[in-house]
Amino acid sequence: MKKTIKDSSQTQQEGNARISSVFSCSVLLCIAAASFLSITVGVLFSGCGQAVGTLCSDNNASELNLSISVDEVWISSGSVVDLTGEAIVLSVDEDKDHLELELTKDGTLIVLSVTLPDGTKFPVSEGDTVTVDIKSQGPFWVNQSVKIRSLNGELLLSQYNGEFSGDTSDLPCEPVEATCGKVAYIPITLHFQDPSFQPEEKSITLAPGEQGELITATGNEKLVIQVGAPRIYTSLDCLDVPPTWVTTSAVRQ
Repeated sequence: MKKTIKDSSQTQQEGNARISSVFSCSVLLCIAAASFLSITVGVLFSGCGQAVGTLCSDNNASELNLSISVDEVWISSGSVVDLTGEAIVLSVDEDKDHLELELTKDGTLIVLSVTLPDGTKFPVSEGDTVTVDIKSQGPFWVNQSVKIRSLNGELLLSQYNGEFSGDTSDLPCEPVEATCGKVAYIPITLHFQDPSFQPEEKSITLAPGEQGELITATGNEKLVIQVGAPRIYTSLDCLDVPPTWVTTSAVRQ
């Protein structure tokens, strides 16, 4: 188990250095994205195209917000967080979408404020023991990743707000004007690993604002996934805006 919370004045270049190389997508007119984002630890992203010649659209999708508090301090862009290990669920607040946990090793208190997919609820209860993998880093914006699993390794909750690597050389739709430049809103493919899947890794492609499901091998449970408005800038005039951004939420039901 490791616990790292430190002040940081990371530049944008240092933040981007944590993102690994781009992989090739085999689908025609598909935007290649990061094969592994170190902050997501195993969740893969790729975006595949809309109809050629159409304007990219965000489909009026709402972003899926995620906030992390560690020992009663809400994390901002000036901090780096790396928390892993077993934790006990102290409380679940369905009305506020808050989840409070305590790391069993050192008593670190964690509060998660999440946006669950529409029509879902938390898959844990007060007193449950789970494993957590929580990461957050700057620079001006905050890349954040949360994964909560059962002691058997089953994925219970996965949230990601952050950047992904992308190639704008062959966009399948026309970028639209935005406050800080031109931006393309793209469908995105998410890959999830879970021992209850057969095979253990499954993927799903969702358009901006779309919700979908991955069914376990037994058919008794499912992972409900929703995305915000994945976007990639083709021109960017603001230094404090990430060149790419995606928000995702997945919960076991």
